[in-house]
Amino acid sequence: MRSDRLSPGFPAVLPTKMVKPTSWTRSTISALWFALVVVGACSGSNQPPSLLWIEDQSVSVGQRLQVALTAIDEDGDPITFELSGLPAEAELAPIARTSALLIWSPTATDTVPGGRSYEATVRALDGQGGSVQQSFTVTVQPAYGVPVIELPVGLTIDLSYESHLTLEAKVRDDDSEEVELTLAEGPEGAQFLKSGPKSGLLHWKPEGAQLLDLVHLFTLVASDGTNAPVSHTLMVVLLGGSDELGCPGTAPTLVHSPLADQEVPTATRVEVQAFDQESQVQGLAMYWTLGDPDTSAYQALAFTPVDGEEDLFEAYLNPGAVPSGGTLLHYYLEATDNDDPTSEACDHQVVSPKEHVFTVGLYPPLSGPAACVDDSREPDDQPTQALEYGPGTHFGRMCGAQADHLAVDLEGGETLSVLLSHPPEHGFLELDLLSSDGVELQHASVNQGNLVVNHTAPGTGRVYVRVRSTDPALRLSYRLDLLAHLSPCQPDALEPNDSSPDASPLAVGVTEGLEICPGDQDWHRVSIAVASHVEIKLRSEPGFGDLDLSLLDASGSSVLASSESYGAYENLTWTTEGAVDLLVWVYGHQGGVNTYELEVTTTPIAELCIEDLFGTHASADQALALFSHVPYSELVACPQSPDWYAVDLNGGELLEVTLEVEEGGELPSLSLLEGEDLSAPVVVGGASGGEVKASWEVAQPGRVHIVVTSGAPASYGLTYSVTDPPGPCLPDRFEPNDLDSTASPIEPGVLTWIRMCPDEAQDTFSVYLEPFDHLMLTTSHLPGFGFTDLEVIEPSGALAAYALDPSSGPYLEVTALEGGHHLIRVLPYSVTASLGYDLAIWVD
Repeated sequence: MRSDRLSPGFPAVLPTKMVKPTSWTRSTISALWFALVVVGACSGSNQPPSLLWIEDQSVSVGQRLQVALTAIDEDGDPITFELSGLPAEAELAPIARTSALLIWSPTATDTVPGGRSYEATVRALDGQGGSVQQSFTVTVQPAYGVPVIELPVGLTIDLSYESHLTLEAKVRDDDSEEVELTLAEGPEGAQFLKSGPKSGLLHWKPEGAQLLDLVHLFTLVASDGTNAPVSHTLMVVLLGGSDELGCPGTAPTLVHSPLADQEVPTATRVEVQAFDQESQVQGLAMYWTLGDPDTSAYQALAFTPVDGEEDLFEAYLNPGAVPSGGTLLHYYLEATDNDDPTSEACDHQVVSPKEHVFTVGLYPPLSGPAACVDDSREPDDQPTQALEYGPGTHFGRMCGAQADHLAVDLEGGETLSVLLSHPPEHGFLELDLLSSDGVELQHASVNQGNLVVNHTAPGTGRVYVRVRSTDPALRLSYRLDLLAHLSPCQPDALEPNDSSPDASPLAVGVTEGLEICPGDQDWHRVSIAVASHVEIKLRSEPGFGDLDLSLLDASGSSVLASSESYGAYENLTWTTEGAVDLLVWVYGHQGGVNTYELEVTTTPIAELCIEDLFGTHASADQALALFSHVPYSELVACPQSPDWYAVDLNGGELLEVTLEVEEGGELPSLSLLEGEDLSAPVVVGGASGGEVKASWEVAQPGRVHIVVTSGAPASYGLTYSVTDPPGPCLPDRFEPNDLDSTASPIEPGVLTWIRMCPDEAQDTFSVYLEPFDHLMLTTSHLPGFGFTDLEVIEPSGALAAYALDPSSGPYLEVTALEGGHHLIRVLPYSVTASLGYDLAIWVD
């Protein structure tokens, strides 16, 4: 360990973050880095993280302070950062698993004539009890008349709720009547319109590949014609954009019977069935309150698995002392899967119920069935007592044999659709529509749990919605969705299919022209002939009603999978054990109406092959460059889809490749290809036991392809090693690049087996960056042969960032503040013999 160059606690392992070439998918880079972490992580008890050194800082009013914070954790834990000593406006913006940006734009109140100094402290925590902190000085100098752009440092767009960004930017500059405000940098399609002498509107709708990226940067520049222009960078984080386009897998399924009204002598047991098709549920929590569900703070309660019960979780809620008359408990559930095993970027989350809460009455012991907390609309047992309500979602309570009335005013020709939802196991309800003089217009009591009535008004007037019960002991909560509409909705070709007994046959493939009308729900039946992997996709019209999708068993009583997002796409998967009928249920959230299509895909289990996290790389131009001397496990070779890997060498090295499979597993074929003719292997691997090995001595500098093929789905592990030729250390294919003036131009990607000799001062590379491009670097090498420190030099010659190599390679992130060619210096330390290393670069 390099104790002479590292602060206490600095680990000798790789950090838990990986960089990627721009052509790689997020899941590809996650898989590559996961392998490195598994190899580099040390066993044993938790080790605290270490912080790279933070220098003292100076900033003027009107400028923006930006300090990169990087921690390294030997155990591979994600790092959270805490900041103290600076005003509340100073923010920490996470930019990676172990990195963050300290961002602060001080104002005139943050300084005094001559300047003011702050003692700032940054603390890094690994979530396992380990922490480290460092203090440094921030000096704020005054600046008079400098424009200040009034925008937040960052914000989040949840694409489930809003599809675009519209934000007003204002400039504070008291000594200028007008300030030129422009958008200097932003994603493609971003627009900026001036709305006043010191303000403008920023508008952007993310589309296409932009939805795959989590973070987007906008830079605005303000100039008052007197002082130097000032800039402000806004970081926009997209949520939900990658679900359909970039992140494989589906969200978890939650199956939960809402709690019934009950007496609570002690803790109340809450039970949830939660499962995920692609991975496992890694987090399940209940959020609850006894106060106003719209304004109160919610408490979190974590669930734990039930021993011996697959997919079953439980939690025990202790609400404390309950008032003598009872109280209402409001709660919702939230589950997260682990579809992305190395980060949270592609994990999926589901919340139940969507947007609202479950409500249950709690009572002290020995209260008896007569105790019941009613809703705030009481008394409303008669139409004359009804309060007026418009379209939307409304919640109510039913206490005993009574009736609740709501008044709705309609225009002539307008149709009112009413959906009554309640847990059918809690009791029996009836739903009616009454005319203004109390005459029954519509009645529903069949399909308990989801009652629907519709009425078209012949003229302008009032109707009443009545919810009633004849059970004197009934206590339950319910939801009413009221939808008023003028446009008629024609039933689609598969109607009537409003209940599970009336489910319409659904063929494998795409079925178009389907529609959910007001007060409607669609049931479909899919017949599976053999054990298969089933995938069902729903596509509806964006911007219209929100449709959800569930898969149930043939009886309609057991939910197998569900998809309840807020977007126009719903997707679920299920694997059958044999021939079976399945029910597909499509329904509108809060009475949502929309047209849709369903796509059903089935793959027999015997033909099923699911690609690993690297995805498909089935040709030379898709070949992945992997790190040397690192074992990669849980790789999958699918028939008709070979796996191609690439190794670039300098000439003279011995390349050795090993494939391993578990005992009894399918043994793939291994080939090595070199040169322009990729049809004839130079070496075909030989099998021995559960391994296939191939080796090749590379004569000239160039690329060697490693190709893995299999006639049946095969899971395997792969490792390759490189041995330099005997004798003195030889220059690599990038030499001469020992000087800044002879830097080798490179593109983002993984550069394999670069060679560092003992007498070399440095290896220098050049990469072109646009302003505010985010650069990520790492090297990987075997420990014990020396170290490879990293530096990034701006076009002006200033040092932008540096990172020390703890053992097997450093990791570095930096945001470019200048456009142009940036230098990457790989600096040797304690290199006594030939040191081969791999260099990975990602530019975002």
